[in-house]
Amino acid sequence: MIPIKFDAKHITDILVPKSFDTVLMFDFIEHLAKADGERLLDNIEHFVKKQILMFIPLENFKRDVEKPIESQKQRKEQNLSLGNHCSQWTPEEMDKRGFDVLVSPDYHKERNWGAMVCIKNL
Repeated sequence: MIPIKFDAKHITDILVPKSFDTVLMFDFIEHLAKADGERLLDNIEHFVKKQILMFIPLENFKRDVEKPIESQKQRKEQNLSLGNHCSQWTPEEMDKRGFDVLVSPDYHKERNWGAMVCIKNL
């Protein structure tokens, strides 16, 4: 395993096609703005040989993500942790992208959230 520290919105700019057997994204994609996450998902398959595996929280309510996105920008400028959720994802969206989706509706009981594991074999 090789950890890479890089701006995730542009990670595909530095990768070599089909250079990874598997890509794991745990509690990650929801920290990107929706358009950035969609762009990453659109491009990541070009760099993976076998499998993409993601773990994504399922918030049980729709919320405005504009404030978290702005806060995320400010935190990045201050070199702080980017802990805000800037997008929400659904099992249906991931299914349309060709992922097998396993849902645990009560995974984050303390927050009244579920979670999903998304697996795509290439």
